Parts: sequence; C-alpha cells; structure tokens
Amino acid sequence: AFEAFEKGIVARDSAFDQFIRRWMLSSNPDPRVHFSEKFNFSEFLGFQIFLGKGACHVCHSGPYFKDNQFHNIGLPQSQAPFDLGRSLGVLTVKKDRFNCQGIFSKDSSRQKSESCRDLNFLDSETPEAIGSFKTPTLRNVAETAPYMRDGRLRTLREVLEHYNKMETHSGVGFREETLKPLNLSEHEIAALEDFLRSLSSRVEDLNL
Repeated sequence: AFEAFEKGIVARDSAFDQFIRRWMLSSNPDPRVHFSEKFNFSEFLGFQIFLGKGACHVCHSGPYFKDNQFHNIGLPQSQAPFDLGRSLGVLTVKKDRFNCQGIFSKDSSRQKSESCRDLNFLDSETPEAIGSFKTPTLRNVAETAPYMRDGRLRTLREVLEHYNKMETHSGVGFREETLKPLNLSEHEIAALEDFLRSLSSRVEDLNL
C-alpha cells in the first residue's frame, strides 16, 4: 500500500526536461538556440560538468538520475551505534520471516522475481556493502534539504563541496575508490548547482 501511494506522487516537466525536449526535437543542433530563462548557459555548463568532469552520471543516471545501487561515499559517523548501511539491511531482510522467500509470501517458488531469487546470494559481510547507502534520485533535489542519510548537510552547495574536496573518511567500511576530489572552480560549482536546480518540477499527487 505504501509503495502504491509513493508511485502516485510524480514530478513532471522540469526546466531541464523542457530544454532536452526542445533540443532533441529540433533540427538545429546548437543547444544555445533552445535555452530559456530557467535553463540557460549556466545550467548547460553544469549539465556538461555533470556528464564530464564531475562524472556524476556514474551513480545518478537515467531518467530518474539514480542507479538503484549502493555506495559508500566516505562520510564519517560520530555517534555509536554506527550505521552499517546495506550490510545491516541485507542481514535484516534475510532474517525477516516476511521477506519474499518466507511462508507469508504470495509468490510461489516458480513465480518469484529475479530480485527475490538474488536474495540467496546477498552477502552482508562483503566490504562493498558495509557503510553503503542507496543512491537517491536527483529529481527535485533542490527541494529536499537537508541532505545525506542523516541530514548533516544543509544545502546543495555543502553537498557539492563534499564531493569537490573529499576530505572526509568513512566511519565504517571504505569509501569507493572511484570517488576522487572533483577540484571544480567556484564558477563550475555554481553552474553544477544551477543544473541540479533545473531538475525541480511541479509535483502531482495522482492519489487524489
């Protein structure tokens, strides 16, 4: 029921979506022709950094700007008990008698989904799982402060500064080796923030 409710809340037609649609449907390949007040050169520069120098698309990909995977981004934990992230989640779901393989599941053994069958092979002790958390969507990210799993970062700029410097170390597990300091200039950080703000759109509740 909760899943059905969440699927009924949708965000449509951000400034970025409008720009992409104009650009893709036009015979003019010059993106500048399709700029608008809400998506202009700064947002486009941020989009280029997102795909290029920032490599943000490695984890935030597709129409929802997420990869549905889990990552350890190197944030310290100052208070015990430490949150083990996916590692604890895997252990919890495998022990839960209400999981998709339990006696209360409505699916027969022949009808179980691929993700349910994968439950047999999930390892709660693998280093990649310890301290890793699921990639969130970037849709309407400018409207969802504070950020990170514990809300420690108050603004988008603070989030970008974290990835720009990468000066922290993970409280548990190990930060992914692919994560390196972005070393962006102030101008580039501002452009990337402008692009992220262009992903905001009107939210509709289809449940009403």
